[in-house]
Amino acid sequence: MAFTLHITDSTNPKVLAFMEYVKSLDFVNVIEEEIVNYPTLSDQEIIDRVLITRQEIKEDKLITQEALIEKIKKW
Repeated sequence: MAFTLHITDSTNPKVLAFMEYVKSLDFVNVIEEEIVNYPTLSDQEIIDRVLITRQEIKEDKLITQEALIEKIKKW
């Protein structure tokens, strides 16, 4: 079996006690992983980006794949 726990407040004493208990069990193997928070866009930012892109397509503004990758990095 495998379970995944997402703990939002790792400083909570109850969480710390629970995790210590779980780690102490001889039949449990705990693997701690760092969560990577990728940047996200709000719904409005996505809508704005689509509108800009539509306009660029209408204006026949084309870019290379390399230029696109660089542009995406700036989002």
